[in-house]
Amino acid sequence: MDNRVPARIHWFSIINSLLIIFFLSALVGMILIKNLKRDISQYNKDLTDEEKAEEREESGWKVRSQLAALSCSIQYANPP
Repeated sequence: MDNRVPARIHWFSIINSLLIIFFLSALVGMILIKNLKRDISQYNKDLTDEEKAEEREESGWKVRSQLAALSCSIQYANPP
């Protein structure tokens, strides 16, 4: 009366899933390593005094607030 199909291990499906996980993990790892190497080399780069001053002037919340104020003033100066 027990007409169930015998339990079989689907080795092909298991191996296929493991290979997909491995390749996707390797892809994400390669992208992360590439970006980390680029970031580290950028942070370790020796800047001249002029580049340091320029970087201090052109970064941070001050630039964002200036850009926001500039875009608002342009929008009100030239209505659609």
